[in-house]
Amino acid sequence: MQIASNFRLLETQTLSKIHETSLDILANTGIIFQSAECLEIFKAHGAKVDGQTVFIQEEMVDKAVNSSPETFQWEALNCERTINVGKEQQGIHVSMNNGPIYIQDLDMGRRPGTMKDLINLYKLGQQSKICSIVGQIPVEPGEVKNPHRYLDIFQQLLHHTDKPLFGYVGSQKEINQMFDMVKIYMGDPDCLKNKHLIGVSLNPLSPLRYDKTPCETMLAYAKEGQPIMVLTCAMSGVTAPADPMGTVVLQNVEILAGLVLSQLIGGIV
Repeated sequence: MQIASNFRLLETQTLSKIHETSLDILANTGIIFQSAECLEIFKAHGAKVDGQTVFIQEEMVDKAVNSSPETFQWEALNCERTINVGKEQQGIHVSMNNGPIYIQDLDMGRRPGTMKDLINLYKLGQQSKICSIVGQIPVEPGEVKNPHRYLDIFQQLLHHTDKPLFGYVGSQKEINQMFDMVKIYMGDPDCLKNKHLIGVSLNPLSPLRYDKTPCETMLAYAKEGQPIMVLTCAMSGVTAPADPMGTVVLQNVEILAGLVLSQLIGGIV
């Protein structure tokens, strides 16, 4: 039996209203960036900045949108597994989840995740015919407590997959160390300059705020020209308006703000 989809495309008039309202919020309400470096980048490109609040004008948004590529190749460690994203994309690309603390299996039920569990999930992602992108942290290895655990996790990712990589958030120092590991693995110190090898998703702190970690992450990835996906987590009635359309507008504002900043960091706008 076929199940009807709940997804519906909005009319062009409604989409235009969402965009116009988003531009009004960006220009007149503004959005907070808790990063001195990000604020300086906005100032250098002519944006009005008041404290940590940035007011982004329509012209800057238009330049960011128009300068974004319609499609790009997400290179894999094994070139035969490289995928196209965007206009030339074929089918849906599936990636792993990110962030659970607990894992569940048939033998032990629900329990805290371990490094062994994380490795097994990376292995499953590598062998999956459905999952074309491997990475993030599909379960937290709770027993790993050392201050360099992010490198231990990333080492396991590099060791257990040759598909396109999905990284994770952190400070610029932490992410640059992971980038160095990719360069060592590839045997090419310039590999990130020539290829889109590792993507990341990051979350604004709804409503209308980017705190330190996503700012640091965006700075590190954009400077190296790697893919960034703004995954807004606005929740209707909690961190967003109760009205669904209000939530859509808020999400659009946060995504556009992240797009503008990433293009400015990359020197594209």
